[in-house]
Amino acid sequence: MLSGEEDSLRLSALNELVAAGSGGDDFDIENFSGDSSSPSQWLASCGTSPFLSPRRIAIVRHLLKSDEAKELASANLPETALLILVADEEYSATDDRKFVPRVAAWQKAVEKVGVVYKFTIDPKAFEGYLQQAAAESGKRLTPAAVEAFKEMTSMNLSHALGELEKVVIYVGEAPQITDQDVRALVVASREYNVFGLIDSIMQGKAGAALDQLRVLVGNGAKLEGSAMRDVFPNLTRQLRLIWQARALIEGRGTLTSIPKSVSDQFPSHQSLLSQKDYPQKLAMRAAEKLSFDQIGQCLEVLVTTESRIKGLEPSFSTRDALEMMVLELVAAVKPRAHVH
Repeated sequence: MLSGEEDSLRLSALNELVAAGSGGDDFDIENFSGDSSSPSQWLASCGTSPFLSPRRIAIVRHLLKSDEAKELASANLPETALLILVADEEYSATDDRKFVPRVAAWQKAVEKVGVVYKFTIDPKAFEGYLQQAAAESGKRLTPAAVEAFKEMTSMNLSHALGELEKVVIYVGEAPQITDQDVRALVVASREYNVFGLIDSIMQGKAGAALDQLRVLVGNGAKLEGSAMRDVFPNLTRQLRLIWQARALIEGRGTLTSIPKSVSDQFPSHQSLLSQKDYPQKLAMRAAEKLSFDQIGQCLEVLVTTESRIKGLEPSFSTRDALEMMVLELVAAVKPRAHVH
């Protein structure tokens, strides 16, 4: 099983496995998709004897669209079989209630009969990989440009490397790439746009927050789908991180020195401690200005907004409900005389 949030590394591993297993011949390779086939079909395919290749290979893409992991428990394949399960881009939907448990279920099933490879990048190594790629193109990234890449790509190296190619062309003969170049051209990740929305709300900038909301949900007819998929899960997640950051501040701790009495309060899933640098900093910055009461009010605003969108409260279109939500969040985080 090939999983992890780094697309380029995951797909590179897939190509290497296929090349090694096929001996360069694609006659004994069959491709499947997780949403239109079953484990029994995959096993039957690669369980037959290869004809011209060293192995009979079955490749399953979009694995997380299937919820039939238990069927893999009975797998009994010959040595000539190679079943490659690829957890494609759905893996990055970490706030999707459907995909998160499927990652764990498939990993558990595969570990009983095979091997799981998870492709991620150590945040500390991100800058080195990016600078190396820039150097290979004859460019140097300024420190501010590296930070802009980190923020706008949510430190996803695959995304960053793809965007870097565009920026290299954009700067032409210039020897270095600046943060202005990055911000002018890089297509930001969905997570970054959510951070922009939250940051604008926390600063009380209602107009900027509404602009960020429109970037997130677009102008199409399916606003409800965008709200449920992109807005609510990510806003809820960030508010939970802000709550944890507030608990850390109240406990007189820092991100590098966390009292056990505080860390014991943190959830095992979506813990502040497991986040990347930028989400942590954003949560800490917001928590310095907010009380637990204000954070609770913000969560109540989300619950109310969801009720409006689902028609439990009359006279609200989806767009009206989302824009009202932003205004109510801005009012909820308005600075007060005392923050406890």
